[in-house]
Amino acid sequence: MPYINGKYTETNPPEELDYEEHEDGICDPQMNDYLLNRNYAHIWENGYQLEVQDGCWYELYLKDRAHGSAPKSEENLSTKEQELIQLISSLYKGSDLGYFSDQGQITFYVSDKEELLDEDLLLSSFEKINIKDLSSDVLARLKNLQIAIDKHKNNDNDSIQDHSVLIDQIANSEIEFHEINEEDKNNREFILELVKAHHFSFMHIPDKFKDDKEITLNAVTGSAYHLEVASDAMKSDKEVVLVAVRAFGSSLEYASEELKNDREVILASLGDAYSGFDHAPDELKSDREFFLSVIKKAPSYYKYLSLELKSDREIALLAARNSVNGFLDAPEEFKSDKDFIIEALQPSDNLNGRLIEFIPDGLKEDREIVSMALKKSNGSAFEFASEELRNDTEYFLQMPLLGLAYEYAGEGIKSDKEILLRIFEEGNIHSLEYASNELRADKEIVMKAIGIQPWALTLADEKLHNDEDLIAAGGIVELE
Repeated sequence: MPYINGKYTETNPPEELDYEEHEDGICDPQMNDYLLNRNYAHIWENGYQLEVQDGCWYELYLKDRAHGSAPKSEENLSTKEQELIQLISSLYKGSDLGYFSDQGQITFYVSDKEELLDEDLLLSSFEKINIKDLSSDVLARLKNLQIAIDKHKNNDNDSIQDHSVLIDQIANSEIEFHEINEEDKNNREFILELVKAHHFSFMHIPDKFKDDKEITLNAVTGSAYHLEVASDAMKSDKEVVLVAVRAFGSSLEYASEELKNDREVILASLGDAYSGFDHAPDELKSDREFFLSVIKKAPSYYKYLSLELKSDREIALLAARNSVNGFLDAPEEFKSDKDFIIEALQPSDNLNGRLIEFIPDGLKEDREIVSMALKKSNGSAFEFASEELRNDTEYFLQMPLLGLAYEYAGEGIKSDKEILLRIFEEGNIHSLEYASNELRADKEIVMKAIGIQPWALTLADEKLHNDEDLIAAGGIVELE
């Protein structure tokens, strides 16, 4: 007989339990109070007390799988108790301590009825299971049972760990928020940690927590709709609303009327997408000074302006300098205005010189505009210059870097041996790919190229791929 917690207990059940003699169990007020009426006792639905030599066995029916054709509700059980029930119910069957029956019976032994008042002993009895010949699956559940028992016995110390398990279950859709017990639903610290880990739970928590600033601040970064279900006080709290609209501009729709008219809040709601702007008041949508601030922060909003504001040169220029789309959305009078285009091509981190793709053809031959665009694009904007400029050797040679422009140059430039050799000096061997067929078959040119990069032989005319002199010089042909 094992010695547990300073008392003796059994691990082998009696041969028979006489259910017929005591159909409803033995009524012992003291034990019933402990097992059926106390806080932890609502785990159990019914109990049978059966006296044997040197003690008694007690057989209980778990509340979650009690008598009847359908399982009973667990809504009154704490999270700890639910977990313990589920684990125990996978291990026990009738009076065999290795398994568990559909009726949800647990049979355990005590050497003295008074020991039923010793909760540690009761739980320790569950620990003393004969593990011989048990499957690995049962052993794995038994290990989890030990963890659950430890948590159950150390409720105060392990509440945080217990809540973390529950939060994971909710986050993984293993359990719905409405299924947890009322104690946890009304536990502020638990709700705060839940919302931090699983924003969407905010939709289901009690209303009193939707008026809690710390909880709400953590929720509104998870979805635009969380501000909608927050309390009116939170919708009027500028700090909360600023956090909400910075995360989701469309949250502005759910802010108080006062904050919907607050310029700082509206500007904070303007991100890369068209979101909070739609919910700004109409009077602000025609406010010039306000929109100067808007376009500085989010140039993409230019297309939503009134024609009057779009025709404001300062606003239009601000948009065009920060985005090609801003230029495209400008009135036609600006897109054909040389001074406007030159100002738009001024240094900017958000725009390169390829803007000239969209200017009128007549301005694509303007050397001042094209030169500025080439400088901004390191030469690649040459693709959009007029044909006249792309065939102008003198103009081409004035560029600081020729390599990127070479691909788009006219045939006369691509047939000029000296120009190609100058580009090689810049280290741009790729230009050989765009040279005329005559130059790609020029052995002197190719020899110069492979002296810089051996794989340049790949770009030469195929007739040279097996040239002994070029191969001897280190030239290689890279296979695709």
